[in-house]
Amino acid sequence: MKNEMLNSAIDQYLKRIANVLLLNANFTDNIGLLNGKTGIAIFFFHYARYTGNEFYKEFADELLDEVFEEIYQNSEINYADGLAGLGTGIEYLVKNSFIKADTNEVLEEIDLQMHHHADYHLPKSIDLIYGKCGFGKYFAARLNNHTNVEARVATINERALERIVNMLNKSYNTYFNLLSVIQFLSDITTLNVNQVKAEAYLNYAIDKLETMVYEDVHFGTYPGTFNPLSTAVVLIQATEKVGNKEYTERALHFLKMYETDFRKYLTSDYTNLPSNSLKWSLLYNYLGIKLEDNTYKQLSEDWLNTAITEGKESLAGFRVMEHSNLPSMGILYGYAGVGLTLLTIIDKCSPDWFNLIPLQLEIEKTVKIPTQVLNSKSFITELQNI
Repeated sequence: MKNEMLNSAIDQYLKRIANVLLLNANFTDNIGLLNGKTGIAIFFFHYARYTGNEFYKEFADELLDEVFEEIYQNSEINYADGLAGLGTGIEYLVKNSFIKADTNEVLEEIDLQMHHHADYHLPKSIDLIYGKCGFGKYFAARLNNHTNVEARVATINERALERIVNMLNKSYNTYFNLLSVIQFLSDITTLNVNQVKAEAYLNYAIDKLETMVYEDVHFGTYPGTFNPLSTAVVLIQATEKVGNKEYTERALHFLKMYETDFRKYLTSDYTNLPSNSLKWSLLYNYLGIKLEDNTYKQLSEDWLNTAITEGKESLAGFRVMEHSNLPSMGILYGYAGVGLTLLTIIDKCSPDWFNLIPLQLEIEKTVKIPTQVLNSKSFITELQNI
């Protein structure tokens, strides 16, 4: 598509997505950032800014009001569906001037619950969606996004972060956990909270990626699929947050080694991956812009066209995951995420919202790159040169 035609088509799809979300958002009982109303509200704040239509902002405000009305004593605490993600989302909205609020006041009760769980009920898992890193994202957001956190609360948040970092010394046996650790730790290394250990664990996780891929090629050790696109995005984000250009060099290294073979895999067999073409479009778009790479920009447009073609029969023009036979509405797997993705692709939304979501490939870690790809000449040649 030409750019003018593409932007016009996306504008129409965004209207369809907004209408679907307007009709369905109030019916979800999930308050969360990734799967519920908080994430949907974030889409509508961005869409209101794009269209200049105050109606969408008012709807987003109403959704947030509903979220706080629906919080109760036994609300979920995790990042995907509960208070950790909700608080992180509120800090994001304030930081980006979508809402005006004193988050010390707004999040006071959530702080109390999060501090209690950090002390006594941290999950065993590491990941961002339901694990320790998701809790860590909340405390990092509270400390990162403004400087007026009262001293008592700041001290408790720092203590919670120290506790979480100390618990990240376990072996990481999935790519998802590694990327979760990198996304979380790159949020906090500038906070001077357990800094030496946080930097050491961050660098260890990045080194571990190369080791895991090598062991996968030779022994098939680790479940899941190594995704050089998501990995490169996470490393570039880490550079922007930490200021260490070496992380971007690592991103370029992974792309050079694995992206071409991974691209062939996607082209021939992407329908067997629990993701969709729009995700590849988004990731290639980000990499094309950040690395000033026209090949990636073209791949982004190609995958967008594929996503449009394969989603013609869907509710709003793009395929999304389903829950209980209904299309997902959230930003991780649903229409709010599709909307934010389209706004990002046409450069009407900063990719900063990427920092809110886990950039994994697989939902369940059961899909592996086919043996013929892992054993391809370029894979083996590059690995022998590590």
